[in-house]
Amino acid sequence: MAAFADDIAYNTHDLDDGLRARLFEYEEILDLPVIGGLMRRALDLTPARNRVRHELSRAVINTLIHDALTESRRRLAALNPQSAEDIRNAPGPVIGFSDEIRAANQALKRFLFARMYRHWRVNRQTHKAEHVTKTLATLLLTQPGLLPDDWRDRAGKPGTAQAAEVVRDYVAGMTDRYALDEFSRLTDPAVPA
Repeated sequence: MAAFADDIAYNTHDLDDGLRARLFEYEEILDLPVIGGLMRRALDLTPARNRVRHELSRAVINTLIHDALTESRRRLAALNPQSAEDIRNAPGPVIGFSDEIRAANQALKRFLFARMYRHWRVNRQTHKAEHVTKTLATLLLTQPGLLPDDWRDRAGKPGTAQAAEVVRDYVAGMTDRYALDEFSRLTDPAVPA
């Protein structure tokens, strides 16, 4: 169920992000099943670009959730479970989208994959993030003395499993901005430490 809810949130958020970043334009969404109709309604409501995105996101979330509730109620009624065991033994998922919305959601995923997740600007940012992360991890693993005091004390000796665990946690906990700043501080001699 959590993965299902995440799917709704991620797809809607990514659609909004792609529009905001201009990785694709409104017109490209109009041909998507269901989502295209929601885009037309959002465009009819307001000409302001940021308002269109807001209206589209609201409409997509509302449509997906409403459909999931309606379809899940229908499936539950058809199953008529008498116990939790009946739910576990159901022949298929009890919670889900109708066929129309499932197909529309799949079309949206394919669209986002092609137009956003594989966009050259996104690929560049991904490459940059991987480079920053790997460089920081390698540098800090071989030189844990560069870690802040509390992290350094826990890391122990360079190159050990303990150091690797501490460095992994340290780097994983960084925000994007902090990772970039730390990368600059540690690799660019012109940036003050």
